[in-house]
Amino acid sequence: MKVMLFANTDWYLYNFRLPLAMTLRDRGDEVILLSPAGDYVQRLTANGFRWIGLRMARGGGNPLAEFGTLLQVWRLYRAERPDLVHHFTPKSVLYGSLAARWSAIHSIVNSVTGLGYLFSGQGWWRNLVRFLASRLYRLASEGRRSSFRILKTGLHS
Repeated sequence: MKVMLFANTDWYLYNFRLPLAMTLRDRGDEVILLSPAGDYVQRLTANGFRWIGLRMARGGGNPLAEFGTLLQVWRLYRAERPDLVHHFTPKSVLYGSLAARWSAIHSIVNSVTGLGYLFSGQGWWRNLVRFLASRLYRLASEGRRSSFRILKTGLHS
């Protein structure tokens, strides 16, 4: 099986998902790691993994750049045709889920590991973008066998 793990940093993949990647590889799966480039790419590839880089702003406020990232992920999924995709971090979950849906990838695992910048602040602009992102999360998870869930936490602002 071809499995793609997608996070918003190579640091995250190395520090939190390397054991998962190794377990998948050890059972015979082809594992591809997807993230923006950083200081941990060499460590990931030194462990024998194929890594694919993409342009992705961690904060992001430019709608054209964000749409470009989404298109980039969609093109990668169409070219690679993974059997299963596992997304980590909010932006990777959102863009990866939409791209997987548009690419007819049926096995999607989403792990939202934090609320991220978008859900942690206030202001009319952030409230508007948060509203739109929530609708996109719902769209990305509808009609698919996805493990995606948004859970309300007891966080206080």
